[in-house]
Amino acid sequence: MNNKKRKPKPKLFKQVRDPKELQKDLAHYAQEAIRLGATDAKPIRASDVVIDERVRAKCMIPKCPGYGACVHCPPTALPVETVRQLVKSFQWGVLFKVEADPRSMAGYNTFHVVANLAAGRKHKDTELYKQLEQDVRSIYSIVGDIESMAFYDGHHLAMGFGGGNCLIALCKDKGCQVLQEGTCRFPLRSRPSMESCAMDVYRTVENAGWTIYPLGIRCDVSEVKHGIHVGLVLIE
Repeated sequence: MNNKKRKPKPKLFKQVRDPKELQKDLAHYAQEAIRLGATDAKPIRASDVVIDERVRAKCMIPKCPGYGACVHCPPTALPVETVRQLVKSFQWGVLFKVEADPRSMAGYNTFHVVANLAAGRKHKDTELYKQLEQDVRSIYSIVGDIESMAFYDGHHLAMGFGGGNCLIALCKDKGCQVLQEGTCRFPLRSRPSMESCAMDVYRTVENAGWTIYPLGIRCDVSEVKHGIHVGLVLIE
């Protein structure tokens, strides 16, 4: 049996696209996101993506351990006004979520968790740590695959945004090679996160009709059903 991944067949580019065809594509990408591991996915209007400078400020107040550690994070992240104009230039996108054990998203610093994993250190919550790493990596994998599908379908400007930090998902304790040498280890997987682009994930998720909890270091998750990781691909 041939297990080689089938190469996509590019479709003829059309500058003027049939609205029905576009909606069909959007629904297909949402279904594909679920097939690839998302808990749920849906087409959304780009206008439902909330941009707020305060999200970027939260990277600095209090300062996130990822600040300055990844090319997609502040201070080298896309300027907020650039993101705002980018989002305005799109009409549609696909938002998806990966539900996660809330214990894997609260009670400790994520970057310390990843460092422990990379160093092979054992901890009572090692399995939760591994699940966190897997969930974040899944977000970036789905983003890259959906963006690629859209590109080959003629949506040549499709643009994806992950959740969390691609350093956690891909490079771990090796550091961001773009900042070190100018080249990315994973150019087809690495993407800016929604948060680093000042996208308010909480309000965007609520606009999509989903629920979300603010999970952090000092957090009792005993009554939280699940946490979520979120990704977005702007399509057209």
